[in-house]
Amino acid sequence: MELLAIIFALYLAWSVGVHTMGAMLGISIGSGIMRLREAVIISGLSVIVGAFFLSGRIIDTVGNELVSFGATGMTVVLVITAILLTVTAKKGLPIFTTYIVLGAAAGYAYTAGIAFNYGLFRNILIALFVSPLAGFAGGYLLYNIIKKTSLSKRKSIREREKFERKFAIPGIIALILMSLSIGGNSIGVVVGMLRGAMEVGPLSALGAIGVIIGLTTWSYKIAKTVGINITDLSPIRSFSAQISAGVVALTFIYLSIPISITQTLISATMGVGIARGRVGGEVSRNILFSWFVGLPLAILLAAGVGLIV
Repeated sequence: MELLAIIFALYLAWSVGVHTMGAMLGISIGSGIMRLREAVIISGLSVIVGAFFLSGRIIDTVGNELVSFGATGMTVVLVITAILLTVTAKKGLPIFTTYIVLGAAAGYAYTAGIAFNYGLFRNILIALFVSPLAGFAGGYLLYNIIKKTSLSKRKSIREREKFERKFAIPGIIALILMSLSIGGNSIGVVVGMLRGAMEVGPLSALGAIGVIIGLTTWSYKIAKTVGINITDLSPIRSFSAQISAGVVALTFIYLSIPISITQTLISATMGVGIARGRVGGEVSRNILFSWFVGLPLAILLAAGVGLIV
């Protein structure tokens, strides 16, 4: 049973590489900061560093402080998460892995009679709602500050383009920051349920392997959704969104509280888009619908399995 749980954890890590990393790459590539190959190499190396040096906090929170499952519990939560993520992926939407993992854990623990830290769960839910708001506010305010203090003073198109190019290096730094956050937060979430069976080091390695495989295979589909459909991006807009989301994510990693990186990043991107009066309404509505349906659905499905098992 533990082997099955490990296989599904690897699959979920692959999903993070496809969806979460894809959302991040879409912003960098859509802004013209770098080409896909360069972005994959830089983000891949950074996510590995994040996995080995930052994910331990989140792994312990998810698989130790929140709940400690045996082999059956691990497998149920990871299988339900994998099914829901696969269904959502077919719609070509960014995925909210943290919501589903934690919702499934709460639902199964409740009906299976397993000890669960509901106080910590409440704090995580608060963080899941606060973090996108912080990302949105950060993206909106940072872009407005740059626009009003510097960009608006460049009257000609040539001057603006020259000024935009100055944000290529800061944009790469923001990409690295986001990749570190994904390595710490997202990998910690998807492998954390295995904490009762494995040590932190091997879990971090397992997550890193899965993410890199996903990053180098199908991440381009989500990159297209984020980089093109949500809002027109440029080096300044890409920097504003990613640095805002990255700072928020690293703050919560420091606090050992998991959040949804995808949700925070997309919110920051929408904040930038609204600051300039443009955002893909249909895509934004679909993402919001997915966020608010995923958590309760995961709870109910896992609770049902808990009653049966």
